[in-house]
Amino acid sequence: MLQLIVFLFIMIYLFIESVGVCYGKLGDNLPAEAEVIELYKGNGINKMRIYFPDSKVFEALRGSDIELILDAPNDSLESLASDPSAAQDWVQNNIKNYYPDVKFKYISAGNEVNPNDPNTGKYAQYVFPAMQNLQKAINDAGLGDQIKVSTATFPALLESPSFPPSSGVFRGDAKGFIKPIIDFLVQNNSPLLVNVYPYFSYIYATNMKIEYALFTLPGIEVQDGSFGYQNLFDAMIDTMYSALEKEGGSNIEIVVSESGWPSENGPAGVSSMENAGTYYRNLIGHVNGGSGTPKKPGRTIETYLFAMFDENKKSGDPSEQHFGLFFPNKQPKYERSRKRKAKDQENEIEGSNFPLNYLNQDLLEQVLSWLPTSSFFRVISVCKRWKSVADCATFLHSCSQISSRDPWYFMVDSNSIFNTQPIVFDSSENNWKWLNFPPLFQQKQSSFVPVAASGGLICFQSEANQFIICNPVTGTARQIVSCNFQDQESKTLKAIAMDSSLDSYKLVLIYGENSEFSFRVYNSKANQWEEEIRLTRKSDGPNEPNASEDENPGYFLSKCGNVVSTDLERSPCKQYSSVITKKNEEEIIYFLSSSGRVISCNVTNKFYFEYPRLLPLHHEYSIDLIESDGEVFVVVLSEFLESASLRVWRFDEIAKFWHQIAAMPPAMSHEFCGKKVDINCTGGSGKKILVCLNSAEICRYVLCNLVNNEWTELPNCYVNGKSKEFSCAFSFEPRIEASV
Repeated sequence: MLQLIVFLFIMIYLFIESVGVCYGKLGDNLPAEAEVIELYKGNGINKMRIYFPDSKVFEALRGSDIELILDAPNDSLESLASDPSAAQDWVQNNIKNYYPDVKFKYISAGNEVNPNDPNTGKYAQYVFPAMQNLQKAINDAGLGDQIKVSTATFPALLESPSFPPSSGVFRGDAKGFIKPIIDFLVQNNSPLLVNVYPYFSYIYATNMKIEYALFTLPGIEVQDGSFGYQNLFDAMIDTMYSALEKEGGSNIEIVVSESGWPSENGPAGVSSMENAGTYYRNLIGHVNGGSGTPKKPGRTIETYLFAMFDENKKSGDPSEQHFGLFFPNKQPKYERSRKRKAKDQENEIEGSNFPLNYLNQDLLEQVLSWLPTSSFFRVISVCKRWKSVADCATFLHSCSQISSRDPWYFMVDSNSIFNTQPIVFDSSENNWKWLNFPPLFQQKQSSFVPVAASGGLICFQSEANQFIICNPVTGTARQIVSCNFQDQESKTLKAIAMDSSLDSYKLVLIYGENSEFSFRVYNSKANQWEEEIRLTRKSDGPNEPNASEDENPGYFLSKCGNVVSTDLERSPCKQYSSVITKKNEEEIIYFLSSSGRVISCNVTNKFYFEYPRLLPLHHEYSIDLIESDGEVFVVVLSEFLESASLRVWRFDEIAKFWHQIAAMPPAMSHEFCGKKVDINCTGGSGKKILVCLNSAEICRYVLCNLVNNEWTELPNCYVNGKSKEFSCAFSFEPRIEASV
């Protein structure tokens, strides 16, 4: 739990990474500009928006590293639009005179100009030409890559109602105004500034939960096709994204140039200190959490809170005077009360002062996604709120952002058939675990055996060549379409490989006889098998086999412990054992031929070749292939002069020979001499491999760390008081987000 606490404090330290605060000056008794800048710096606020050029603010900002949105006010747009020289002067006086000491980031040509509004409509005709002239002046100053020109708009330009978010569209009387602006933003790779206020949307809506506006709902409130919305903020942004897409602006990013919640003078029970504090706290966590929106996931959302201070001179709705984060005396408005602190202490983790219930939903999801999978299943029993996280799409997305997890090993017993409760070995906790038996397999009359694994998924095959893809952690499973094609019965299946990504997977089958190979690919996105493709032999491979050598029988240790020639018979699970890697964007599958050679099939460029033998023909040995962190290794158990050795090899592509990288200590491997031991191996992330060693006399499972050549025998697995024996294993990452 100490690691969890450290992570929490790191997240809090980064709270303001994507968040700025708007600095309005329509108030009495506000601090001097220099004091305000120090207040920004002292609270870690590194972004600011001001609503007109202000030399005092510019001077105070010099050397502060605070990024700035600078507005060209609505009443300045006419001159900027009609006179390019006025735009040149504006940039000279307000940008170049202070750059680079002041970090200008965006220029907003106007704020909330609405062509259908009696107050701002008169400025609509000037926004686009003002943007053009300002952009030219910025480019002429050599700052086009550093400073972007945009305008700050708002949802009032959208058709009402715009529900669900995918139906978002600009009003007919606003399209003539917004379309050239969208084209300008696309051309200049600039964002659109949007003022987003769930508060105002909520108070004018009917039958809306306030929790939806405050980021406090535990689950999905609005389902829009494949997108689920848990908060109003995301829905408002995605509605604007949908409208932009319909006007050719699908690549435009949205920067939230204002968002806030008033502390008083609004509807009773809505505008309050508690609700405002909840909104600001949850908004900060959400936009920095990296979850993005359902339509634009996996990103932070640059957002500017409105505003730094209460402004008692603002006109309009009375609540607009109470959006400040600080009082004019620079004291923060939103401090937790003594009553709240006392209540939170009940939920604090022992040994810390940080209450987990203080976390908003997004940050809680981020924290829990970092936990090991086995720990996650324990912590969701802590409370209902934590349990609800497991069903959230945003939480699953957070889990998918974890680059790797320590492998679990799916164990297969001697009969290979998958008809009992799955047993896995957890390499992170060094213990055995029992998983739930997937319901789909209980409905099947055919027998299935595991044959391949990738990411968080395992592939099972039946005798009739049916395939089921399963997430063993969640128990979800799916039977994919059958692979039926011409002359299938006459072809010999040689290898089955599987590759998966965050949102898809594919299965590759390799067929062949007499060194003639072909392959077929199943693509989960298309839910179909692709056409069969023939592989050609590459003549300049690492080492072409000697023809006379291939005519002689190759003797090696069979899976049943006998020395046989050609056509190695394997256990059902390992009969089509293979590994898949990617090198220079090329997918390569490796498998063992019936004569014991390693065959490499480049399915991207459609050729194959054979690697040289590791051991002479007269040696008795057991051999297997594994993949770990994108590299392929060969594991060989051999006997020579009354001794046994287990070694791991990697082929040196430059020197063209096999290079030993690890070896089991002789004190361990000597036990296998003369025992007719068969090995079955599987890889894993972090250069870890698991070796299963089996014979009539011995059953061992050894975990090897290839980095330091450390070999560790696993503890026995006991079922009903008896030690369980396994013939092989499949490595997978325990990912609850892996979808079949």
